[in-house]
Amino acid sequence: MTIAGRIFKSLPAAAAFAALCAAAVAPAQAQQRRTILERYQTYQEFEQRQTGFAQNGYFVIDYETCREPNGSTLWWVAVYDHQPNPQFTGGFGLFLQAGSWTSFLNEVNQYAAQGWMLEDFDAASNGGSWTNHVAVLNEAQGSSQQTIRENSFASFHANWLAHQGGGLRLTDIDVANINGQPHFYGVMRPGTQDERLIHETSLGSFHAVRTAMEGNGWRIRDIAVQQGEYLAVLNPGSGPTVAETFADWPAILNRWGAIDGNRRINTRLKDVECWVEGGQLHYAGLWRGAARVRRPEGGVPPNVVANPNVAAPPAQPARPPAERDPG
Repeated sequence: MTIAGRIFKSLPAAAAFAALCAAAVAPAQAQQRRTILERYQTYQEFEQRQTGFAQNGYFVIDYETCREPNGSTLWWVAVYDHQPNPQFTGGFGLFLQAGSWTSFLNEVNQYAAQGWMLEDFDAASNGGSWTNHVAVLNEAQGSSQQTIRENSFASFHANWLAHQGGGLRLTDIDVANINGQPHFYGVMRPGTQDERLIHETSLGSFHAVRTAMEGNGWRIRDIAVQQGEYLAVLNPGSGPTVAETFADWPAILNRWGAIDGNRRINTRLKDVECWVEGGQLHYAGLWRGAARVRRPEGGVPPNVVANPNVAAPPAQPARPPAERDPG
């Protein structure tokens, strides 16, 4: 079964934004968020939150499903980026979910014919017959894309090189264990920027290789992680990059809070990955920034502090103007 999320283009009511801010801490402790990282136990929770965020300039740029090793819990993980004046019509507002690759790809191709391109997608499995594919799409009229899916890195690498020779560049990569076998995925669109693809079979060698490449002027665009499979696509660049792995959800959530709240670092969370290793669900995060970062159009993002697990509580009535704190 395939689920297509609704497209949200309306402007917010004041109450909608108040509901988002109800999860924030006291004003003295509030942090101005460029990005927001949350996870949910149901698609309905995700849909509720992303609707309000989108109406206030925060759009989903990364979308994952993560299943606990015991199979009891499926998490929906989303990364939101503050883009108050997006240069697109729909604004990262279309979401797909399908159990099989065939049905997922059919849905993707149907929307591509209407100008909706894959912005980010994820494949997940419990290591057996259960599979899940999700994606967030963005309007890109006049563009084109090519999806790659191979069950070995050698085949994926060859396919990537062939499309690269045809003028396409990777915009998103993913790897997942499906029925006990790694599957490699990629999305390619027209481009001219040089790129490199690295693949290592241990986390230590992955970090060593990508650190060396970053020292030589390369910058990670996207990562993909699975036990024994660690990938990244890199482009030339000079901005700061942070790529780290985490043993559990609290660890990545704390790291996100520390980086996102530090105005001196000027990086944004761009990609989150999850995988099972050693009987535990692990996470990886990629933060990127420009060498010189301007404030986003529309000013500094509002003081939104994310609730990591649940939707925001009902909004509280606003105080009359005379009761508000001065300044």
